[in-house]
Amino acid sequence: MYLKLRYIIILIALCGLMTSCTSDTTAEPDAGAAVEVTFVTADPSRAVALSGINTEGSSFAIYGDNKFMNSDHFMNVFCGDPVTYRSGKWTYNGTQYWFPKYEYSFVAVYPAEAKGMSEAEYAASRLSFAYTLPETYSEASDLMVATHRRLCQYDENSTSSPQPVNLQFQHIMSRINFKVTNDKAADTVRVTEIKLDGLNRTGSFTIIPAPLLAGSRQTDDYDFAWSDISNKADLTADIRVDIPENESRELFPNGNALFMVPQPDNNSVMMHITYTLIDAGANDEQLTLHAQTPIGGWEPGKIYTYGLSVSEITKEICLTVSVKPWHPEKNTDITVPES
Repeated sequence: MYLKLRYIIILIALCGLMTSCTSDTTAEPDAGAAVEVTFVTADPSRAVALSGINTEGSSFAIYGDNKFMNSDHFMNVFCGDPVTYRSGKWTYNGTQYWFPKYEYSFVAVYPAEAKGMSEAEYAASRLSFAYTLPETYSEASDLMVATHRRLCQYDENSTSSPQPVNLQFQHIMSRINFKVTNDKAADTVRVTEIKLDGLNRTGSFTIIPAPLLAGSRQTDDYDFAWSDISNKADLTADIRVDIPENESRELFPNGNALFMVPQPDNNSVMMHITYTLIDAGANDEQLTLHAQTPIGGWEPGKIYTYGLSVSEITKEICLTVSVKPWHPEKNTDITVPES
């Protein structure tokens, strides 16, 4: 059974330096009473790190193909084409049409141009690409994907036209956050740097729409996988967040989120958090916390919030981690104390 979010590890061979699309030489069908293919979207969740994708100038890349009924001959109709939100609707260059008795498949990636994404290849409804986390954390995108597969039953005798493709975008990165509490440790705790050692910065991603079930005319389900997770390196984020006494602050809130390639096993990742204790009339004291990340890995589509409490007595940080899906309807909250 295909699930919208199934995390598996497979090996994928990617080639080429730019988007590659392959298709058969199937002849273009007669347009007849064909209707234009259009797209609509909904913001993926209330916990999205962005302000929303339905904003002027926002853009996603669309890949798509069609084939006649049960044929194995695919013809590409989109190959990473940008679809841009303008004046309240999604638009793309040119026009593609629905044709009766043809099965259509679509894969969308948001944003259309993500730094670190390369070697995109699309064939037989499957998209694959390589991704490397940018050196500067703020340049990493909240990568999201959506798919749609449909058997077009529309013809000149139909009483209604085909509906737009409603893309249900979902997150495929891991989001990491830190919430620091100043438990009477000082008038102000100022966090100035987060360094993570031993991160896997590179991975390969593949996605394909689920097949149509017997009697079904469309589905938004898909199968996807991150694989070849590799390229261990360090990441440093220079920040400045002041936490007053008896208050808490997030270090990477919405609008300044920290995204990661999902890590199958992050037990070796070390966190180094530099902070300063600031008291009126006293010398500032700079300290650095060194700790291993709890939990055996970072999964796609989940937020990992590390809770840090600087106490009055020890002046050190106690560490916990809370794990939540990005999607509110599946909300869970697990807190694991650092041993």
